[in-house]
Amino acid sequence: MRGKEHRFSGGTAAEATGWAKQSGMASGPMDMTVTFEAGRQGNAGVKLFVGEKEETVVSIDRDKGLAVIERTRSGSPRFSPKFGDFATAPLADPTGKVTLRILVDQCSVEVLVNGGTECITALVLPSDASRGLEFFGPANFRSIAAV
Repeated sequence: MRGKEHRFSGGTAAEATGWAKQSGMASGPMDMTVTFEAGRQGNAGVKLFVGEKEETVVSIDRDKGLAVIERTRSGSPRFSPKFGDFATAPLADPTGKVTLRILVDQCSVEVLVNGGTECITALVLPSDASRGLEFFGPANFRSIAAV
């Protein structure tokens, strides 16, 4: 069952983070679509499961032409030294408009790039206290929709 839909009509990362906080959004079960304006360079995205020492970063890296899930601070990696790594997918047009559909549950993050042309999935193990949500980067966010 889907919850209330939240929509952000565009702006800076700081404005998007303020909107998310004002809307009462937090990391956890969520279906979020983030659209980034076209741009030449830089890194922009969303930090999920933000806590005192934890976060999982979903971003676009225009310089490298990649969509990225970064797990270097995504919770307890005790079971494998390879846990805290990066999962990536190529961007067909790194300077064009990019849309990421981000599906989040308690222990996984899946990212569909530009309608599913590429897909990346990662296991995450955040603590119960790490539920913050923040947007970052120099790029303007064209739109954000989350349920």
